[in-house]
Amino acid sequence: MATSRYKAFISYSHREERWARWLHRKLETYRVPKRLVGQPSPLGPTPSRLTPIFRDRDELPTATDLGAVIQQALEESESLIVICSPAAAASRWVNEEIRFFRRLGRGNRIYCLIVDGEPGADSGQECFPEALTEPLEAGDHEGPHDHAAADVRPGGDGRQGAKLKVIAGLLGVGLDELRQRDQQRRQRRLIAVAASAVAGMVIAIGLATAALMARAEADRQRLRAEQEARTATETTEFLVSLFDVVDPGEARGNTITAREILDRGAEKIDRELLDQPAVRANLLGTMGRVYTGLGLYGQATELLDSALQASGNAGDRSEVRDVRTQIALAAALYLRGEYDRSEAVAREALSRAHALDPPAPEVSINAMVVLADVLSDTGVDDEAEALYRDALDRISVRPEKDEAQRARALDRLAVLMMYQDRLEEAQSYMSEALDIRERILGADHPLTIESLNNLAAITYSQRRLADAERLARQAVSRARRVWGDEHPETASQLNNLGLFVLEQGEVEEAEQILSESVTADRRHRQPTDDQWVFSLNNLALSIASQGRYEDAEPLYVEGLEIARLHDHRMEGPIAANLADLYCRTNRAGEGIAMAAMAREALAADYAASDWRIAYLDSVEGGCRAALGERDIALTLLESGRARLEADRGPDWLFTKLALGRVQRFEKDTEWPTR
Repeated sequence: MATSRYKAFISYSHREERWARWLHRKLETYRVPKRLVGQPSPLGPTPSRLTPIFRDRDELPTATDLGAVIQQALEESESLIVICSPAAAASRWVNEEIRFFRRLGRGNRIYCLIVDGEPGADSGQECFPEALTEPLEAGDHEGPHDHAAADVRPGGDGRQGAKLKVIAGLLGVGLDELRQRDQQRRQRRLIAVAASAVAGMVIAIGLATAALMARAEADRQRLRAEQEARTATETTEFLVSLFDVVDPGEARGNTITAREILDRGAEKIDRELLDQPAVRANLLGTMGRVYTGLGLYGQATELLDSALQASGNAGDRSEVRDVRTQIALAAALYLRGEYDRSEAVAREALSRAHALDPPAPEVSINAMVVLADVLSDTGVDDEAEALYRDALDRISVRPEKDEAQRARALDRLAVLMMYQDRLEEAQSYMSEALDIRERILGADHPLTIESLNNLAAITYSQRRLADAERLARQAVSRARRVWGDEHPETASQLNNLGLFVLEQGEVEEAEQILSESVTADRRHRQPTDDQWVFSLNNLALSIASQGRYEDAEPLYVEGLEIARLHDHRMEGPIAANLADLYCRTNRAGEGIAMAAMAREALAADYAASDWRIAYLDSVEGGCRAALGERDIALTLLESGRARLEADRGPDWLFTKLALGRVQRFEKDTEWPTR
């Protein structure tokens, strides 16, 4: 096993290629918790990454034996993972791969992932291939290890739990050790809403509720109750649409009062409408969507769950209303970071939406976009993109009715493409989304500003810094009008602008912009908020670039501590910048140690070809020069500068910093540390 090439071999029926592709990606991108790396395990010291993983992508030839490539891959694999399903159980090649691996004497290194079927079932539903449990032939070695299978079926472990089970087996560690890893919840920015509008909305809900209760008390005839339920539905949908387009710029300072009003309204509904389940379901669903819009996702999910329960108790249950509530629940769960449950609810809502009679196209489109959002954030890119495109095709049939939804789907599809480096497509779709939102919502609506900021990010990824700066300045100007100068949203826009200005070498202006961003954030964010790592690092870099190392150092240290707390991908870049600072202030030994930490973190989060690795080479070269190690210093300095210039050009900030180190090395026989 010491000469193994692969951490694992994934055996699967090609009908389950989607699951094999998902597992392959999750395993190779998984970062082992630092506290486990290097610890003893049955296979030796625990590695930092589970890579490479072998997965064949083509159908095997019709031969009597496994192909030479597959046999060699099995021989060079530490473990075998079997994607178990009826298709796999019936697959000749899956069974042959299992038998071959068992004959290698590694039966105790076989792990199962159940995706369909049942263990021990009849009628073609057996999920375990026969080769897993059949008696060994003469000359074979030990049998398969009795390891509990991971299960992604409904009611099983869920995707996250199943993934961790497989990883625990591959690493030879306890499952609980992996589950203790800090999970950071993805947070969407809180959209501020006009307190006066929210208060009016809640008052309207209260008035509608009071009117319905008075009528029900006076006359409980069924016809009257049904009419009231229909009236409540129309009222709540109107209030939701009003909430969606409200101008949040007027809400400064009043969010707490609005929250108190909402809480009292929710309590009143829960307390006084127990005998009217249809009305209660309508109003609870509305309140749940309002809480989601305010960023109060925990309360939103509770209300939406209650709405579905109330609707189930209503005699006049509305299928359309229930599907809309399910979609709202899936969205709230997604924003709360409960991805497994969000996906399950969204899939059920989409299935029910497609079955509505008469059809409700806008409901189906909403369900598709919400499900695509979940899949995009959990790495199921192919299915997410297909859903976004399907939604756009359905919207194109009735564009005058679904422009807002079209803009949303375009925006989210563009972001997905940006992360896949499909930048030209991303720019085209995001530009269209921005045009629609500016036309139907106005330039100063939060969603419009979001699309403008996303377009700036795509432009930055295309390395068009001047254009990215221009778009970011527009976003900052609009953010100031909507939220004011000291709002967290404005601070985020300022941080983006400061970064674009900084990378063009305008360090003094960048410091001014970034200082304003950090000052606003210190008033509103928690001290350990992971958003800090960006603004603190950028501000420190702008200050250090002007030679004020004593002012920059505490900002780097603060940012690095927060990044480590959250296992954030900025840990490596901040550590590299701090190593550079140490080496420029007569602390080359500390700089070398910090550079080593930076290299470990960068290797875990970025590809070997990433520019950040080249920049760290330049930084370490400076440290080596300060220690008098001139030969290795020159190699690191030249290679780092050359790679940065080839990747980003000679005028980029980090290229100029790397070139400056080379020039100082060539000019001075003794490396200056200041």
